[in-house]
Amino acid sequence: MSIRPGNCYLEIESIMRIALIKVQDTAKSSTLTGGQYPLNIAYLAAACQQQEHEVEIWDFVVEPFEQSYVAEKMKKFRPQVVGLSCVTAAIDFGNKLAGWIKQIDENIVTIIGGVHVTVLPFETMRDYPLFDLGVVTEGEETLPEILARLEENRGVVGIPGTIYREDGVVKMGPVRDFPDVNAIPFPNRKLVPMEWYEEKHVHRGVSRKTWNIFEVDSSRGCPFRCTFCNVEVTHGRRVRYRTPENVLAEIAEGVRDFGTNYVMFNDSTFTFKKSRVMELVSGLPKLGIDGYFVNGHVKTVNSEMLQHLAKTGCHKISFGVESGSQLVLDKIQKNATVEEIREAFRLAKSSGIPVVEGTFILGADIHETAEDFAATERLMKELQADIIGLGIITPFPGTAQYDEMKSLGYLDGVPWESYQIFSESPPPWRIINFSAEELVKQRNHIYKSYCWNFRYIFNRLRSIRRLSDLLYYAGMAKTFYKVVVRNT
Repeated sequence: MSIRPGNCYLEIESIMRIALIKVQDTAKSSTLTGGQYPLNIAYLAAACQQQEHEVEIWDFVVEPFEQSYVAEKMKKFRPQVVGLSCVTAAIDFGNKLAGWIKQIDENIVTIIGGVHVTVLPFETMRDYPLFDLGVVTEGEETLPEILARLEENRGVVGIPGTIYREDGVVKMGPVRDFPDVNAIPFPNRKLVPMEWYEEKHVHRGVSRKTWNIFEVDSSRGCPFRCTFCNVEVTHGRRVRYRTPENVLAEIAEGVRDFGTNYVMFNDSTFTFKKSRVMELVSGLPKLGIDGYFVNGHVKTVNSEMLQHLAKTGCHKISFGVESGSQLVLDKIQKNATVEEIREAFRLAKSSGIPVVEGTFILGADIHETAEDFAATERLMKELQADIIGLGIITPFPGTAQYDEMKSLGYLDGVPWESYQIFSESPPPWRIINFSAEELVKQRNHIYKSYCWNFRYIFNRLRSIRRLSDLLYYAGMAKTFYKVVVRNT
C-alpha cells in the first residue's frame, strides 16, 4: 500500500481490513454526560461488511485512549484503512490518534468523518495533514465506494461526498445525495461489548443498570432552523423517515440478540409525523418492549398522540424549551411560543408518561439579558418537569451562533476541545451581557433553586420503583452536589 506524494491517489492490496474508530472527547471524564453505543460507525461497519470487508469498531470513549493500547490493537488487527469519527471537541484527539497510527505504518490510509469535517471540511484538511481523506455528511455510501476504489488500486480523487488533496490543494468532491434510510443495513451492534456502556446513563434518567437499552435512529434530518443547532448541515432539513416495518424489524433483532426491553429513539423530533408515530409505537409492546424514550417538539404533539405514547410504554419524553423569553425563542428561530410550551407540558404530564423532561440553554441568544434568564427560571418552575437539563450555549461550528460569536471575537484562541455540550468548568467564551463565570453562576443558581429543594427531591423519590433507579439517582445527586450545589 502506498500514498503517492502530492495527491490523494492511493494503492492498497486487495484484502481489506478497516478499523472504524469513535474518538474520545473532553466529555469522556464527565459523570453528568451520557454514553451511547457508537451507532453512527456501527452503520458504517454494516455497510462495509456488505462488501465483505473485515471490520472492527474501536470506541475510545469507553476504551483506554493510550498510545500503547492503540499500538496493541493495531498489532492484532493490522488495519489497512482507519476511519476516525470526530465531533468538534474530539478533532485534536483524532489528530493525535492519526499520528500514533502513522508512526506504526505511514501508509495506513486515515479517513476523517463526523460532524467537524462536515461543517469545516476545508479547514479540517488544511489544518490536519495526517488525515488522508475526509467524508462529509453521511458515509454509508461514500465509505464503501472509497474502499472499492482502494481495493481495485484506483484513485480516490473526486469521489462524491469527500474532501481530499490533489497536488497539495484541498478540493471537494461532488455533493452526494443523502442515502435512502430504508436501504441502509441495520447497524452492527456486536463489534463492541454492550456492557462497556453500563457506567453512564444513556440519557438523563435512563440507565443501563435498569434497562436493556437499544438505541435506534428511526429517521434522519430535522425540519426546524434553530440557530444553535448544526443537524441541518450533517443530516439535512428534509426529514427522511424509515418505515415502521423497517424500524420494528431492527428492534426485533435487539430483543432476540440482546434481550432488549427499552428503546432509545435518537431522532431529533420523533413526534413530527403523527400517523407514523402512532403506527410505529403500537408495534413496540408486541415485541416485548417495556419502555422507550423520544424527543418531541412542543408544536408537534397533541393529547391523542401523548396518551398513545403513554399507553404503549413511553417512559420518557424530552422537549427542547431553551428559554422562557418569547423574544429569545423568536430570535433563535425555535418556532414555538411560551403558551405552546406550557400546553405541551400540561398534556404530556396529564397523559401518564412517567418522565417529562425540559431542556434549556442559557445564552441560546447571545444577547440575552438578566430579564430573559429570570423568565427562563420562572417558566422552568411553572412547568415542573420531572427532569431538567440546563446548559450554557456551546457555539458549534456550522451554526449561526458560531458565526456571530466568532465575528465578535469571543472565540479567538478557543481550542476545539472546549466545544462541549456540558462542562463542569466555565467555558472559554462569553455572551454579550455575561462573562463565562457569570454564566456558570447563573446556571448553578437556577439548577440549585429547581432541584435542590424538598419538593423536587420528594417527587423524584416518590416516582422510584426499583433499587437500581434509587442507586442511579443517588449517584447523580452526589455528582450534582459536587458540581453545582457546592459551587453556588
